[in-house]
Amino acid sequence: FEKCENKYYLIALVAFVAMLFGLGNLNTIFVEFLSKKLGYEPTKMTLPKFSAINYALVILTVCVLPAITEEVAMRGIVLKGIKSGNVIVNAVIGGLLFSLFHMSPMQTPYQFAVGFVFSLIAIKSGSTLPSIIAHFLNNFAIVTVEYFSPTFFADLGIWTYALIIPAIIGLVIVVAMLLKDGKNKEQANKDCLKNFFMGAIAGIFVCTFMWTMSLLG
Repeated sequence: FEKCENKYYLIALVAFVAMLFGLGNLNTIFVEFLSKKLGYEPTKMTLPKFSAINYALVILTVCVLPAITEEVAMRGIVLKGIKSGNVIVNAVIGGLLFSLFHMSPMQTPYQFAVGFVFSLIAIKSGSTLPSIIAHFLNNFAIVTVEYFSPTFFADLGIWTYALIIPAIIGLVIVVAMLLKDGKNKEQANKDCLKNFFMGAIAGIFVCTFMWTMSLLG
């Protein structure tokens, strides 16, 4: 929860918007591919019937708590344990582990990209606060749309795909800005990456197994 420069909050906000409107649509295409080629049946999000209390509880349990706990775990503890000395390698590993952790094939591309970008933000800013806020906004937007306008993205029609290009461009710009940023508060440790995987191999195996079982139904 270290303080960081305001620019990282702005970068996280731009990343959130780009991922919501760009990667979410690409993820839909990925799910359609899995369904046609492998017969995969995605699990539809089910939320409690709407009421003010239920909505508040869902915001707490689906938006607030995961944003804090997952960011502290994945961008705090896990990312600190990787330390390969290469920012891109660390972010890629962080993205892969984040997507495996959720054990959901239908969300894998989206969650990998989220994990990658949020890892970059955490490394460069030295804080989990920007990614916590972006993570909350991401979950909050999805829950709110599901409650109040479940056909929102479907109703966009062709605009759904038209938004992908500018959203992806925005995300590429965000990643480029982060990589160009000379700040890197991570210290490399040549033995750290090896030790990390030795300690994490059991969890990685379990998550990979569950991911595969979910894919195969």
